Amino acid sequence: MNTTTENRAFTPSRCRRKALALGIAMVLAAPGWADEQGAADEMGPPEAEVAAPAPAGIANSWADSVQVSGVVEVEAGAWDGDHESGSDLSLATVELGVDAKVNAYTEAHLLLLYEEGENDDEIALDEGIITIAHPAMGPAYLSAGRMYVPFGSFATQMVSDPLTLEIGETGETAVLFGYEGDQGLYGSLYLFNGDTRDGGDDTIEHWGGNIGYTWGDDLRGLEMGASYISSIGDSDGLDLREVADYEGGLGVHATAHAGRFTVVAEYVAAMGDLAGPGTEVAAWNLEAGYHFDIAERPSTVALGYQQTEDGEAFGLPETRVLAALSVDVLDNTAIGLEWARDEFYDDTENDTTTVQLAAEF
Repeated sequence: MNTTTENRAFTPSRCRRKALALGIAMVLAAPGWADEQGAADEMGPPEAEVAAPAPAGIANSWADSVQVSGVVEVEAGAWDGDHESGSDLSLATVELGVDAKVNAYTEAHLLLLYEEGENDDEIALDEGIITIAHPAMGPAYLSAGRMYVPFGSFATQMVSDPLTLEIGETGETAVLFGYEGDQGLYGSLYLFNGDTRDGGDDTIEHWGGNIGYTWGDDLRGLEMGASYISSIGDSDGLDLREVADYEGGLGVHATAHAGRFTVVAEYVAAMGDLAGPGTEVAAWNLEAGYHFDIAERPSTVALGYQQTEDGEAFGLPETRVLAALSVDVLDNTAIGLEWARDEFYDDTENDTTTVQLAAEF
């Protein structure tokens, strides 16, 4: 594996996780389409007339060193439950990312995020990371900045986020030391100053790590890993502050594909009670997907089952059953349909149907 920072991408944001899982699956389902798309990418956009073109050296330098990408997701949803029913239309997600190759060994990454109804309905700086990988470091690298620390995987073939993400995804300003070997082995250790406090000083005393292995090709493959965080209460979904003791979190996951089939499995759990007895929250996710073509367009149909333990105190359902269909109707443009049934700890139920239109660039 190349030891430049170009291959040092660690835990992506939630939208990129979905795009990665679905994108790989669709390429497996339609290699001809992938070749066609690759050729289109090489052609590039049509030339535009400009009044005063920049000097060739400056233009070439910018094109070679800076890449802009993004995701826009618009969703229509309807829900019907024992307590209420309704429907809504929302600009669910907008992500705008900039990746810059600062020099031969250093890259910078920025990600702006907007989610309707979140963060006071304002745009937020979701990620800002500097990564350094020098040949003298071998397969190791250093990343520092605002990031989603590599606790959990949260890969999914669904429209909605898995319940494992709801208790595990953790965005922090951290320093991370990582490793990516050329035999598929990867891992990292990281430090951060979390929001949870056990009565001690406000210091950098939170940490975590992960290890994993990737193997395979387009026809079959396996990615599996395990991760640990010293205080799972710092996750964005749990968002605890004062705690009696830091309670660690453990995550294990595996994603396997063979031919047109993909299976995703993940378990994330607290290693102790977080807010009194009966709050040792845990969640697991199991999905099976099949990839095929509809009118020569890459498509995925998937079924999923998710469950939590001690999730009532955090507003989580006890079980969730899902079915989803996603179709790449145009290049880099997909329509997704998902049905989900949540059953809560008080035996009430809620059905949700979501239609999503997503575009990537």
